[in-house]
Amino acid sequence: MQTETEQTRDQRREGALSVGDEVVHQGHPGRFRVVAVRPRPAMNVYSNIVTIRSDSGVELEVLDTTVRRVPPRQQGSS
Repeated sequence: MQTETEQTRDQRREGALSVGDEVVHQGHPGRFRVVAVRPRPAMNVYSNIVTIRSDSGVELEVLDTTVRRVPPRQQGSS
């Protein structure tokens, strides 16, 4: 269980992902949207666990260190 200080530090971490962010994953092609973020389960795990979903419905549970945030797609672009 994380203390309040650890949770605050994790939330303030630069580049922390939040629900709704668009990301790319290093092991799967295409864009994904973050649908859930869970804090790291133990002190020896250094990344939060992120659930991501593609537009085609593929859902993955990955570590936040394996994804990178990308700018949102512009509406109407091809």
